[in-house]
Amino acid sequence: NISSIVDSEFHFDANAYEKNGPLYISTFFAVSYGLGFACLTATIVHVILFHGSEIWQLSKSAFQDRKMDVHTKLMRRYRQVPEWWFICILVASAAITVFTCEYYIEQLQLPWWGILLACALSIFYTLPIGIITATTNQTPGLNIITEYIMGYLYPGRPVANMCFKVYGHVAPRQALAFLQDFKLGHYMKIPPRTMFMAQVSYYTSHMNNDRYLSKIITFIFSPLYQLYVSLAKSEVIENNRL
Repeated sequence: NISSIVDSEFHFDANAYEKNGPLYISTFFAVSYGLGFACLTATIVHVILFHGSEIWQLSKSAFQDRKMDVHTKLMRRYRQVPEWWFICILVASAAITVFTCEYYIEQLQLPWWGILLACALSIFYTLPIGIITATTNQTPGLNIITEYIMGYLYPGRPVANMCFKVYGHVAPRQALAFLQDFKLGHYMKIPPRTMFMAQVSYYTSHMNNDRYLSKIITFIFSPLYQLYVSLAKSEVIENNRL
């Protein structure tokens, strides 16, 4: 009974917990948590040992002229997505999240540094998890380690723990889904800017359960998306002529 061990402000009541007794979990649940911690540790070790040199070489070549494959050569015909578009989305999302958590600090319980820590954790794990996903089609999750980290750093606040889990666990999955869509568009020769607008329109309109809000967001982004589609079609026609 969760309500018996939290107070009216949704803070953990240690005395009530001792009165009700310890939490009993099944063997399967305990083993699942243990394997979850082992999986994340193995992910980091595996990527460093088997892909560390490759990541280092690609990181250095990213700032140099390198040989392009046929797909990249064909995609160079289209206008690329500027990096500042991604940076603006990152900064805007982080700023809105920090403002929301600070404004509703009594309800959400998560301080501003929790958001920044969740972002740092997501950035750190996105590359290793992406490599494992690309090679094995299995995606390790951060749901276990995020609960542990926030429970240790900010104990007694279950709502803050869940918020930190959402920001730390969902962000890498959304990033990988974003990259998968871009990879599909790269091989299908879809203009990058059109793909970007389609992704932003889709994720912003489907990441919540409020259908009314989804319709509003879709209504706002649809004209802009249609404009980019028309521009992309004309760009494709012009490239085919060339």
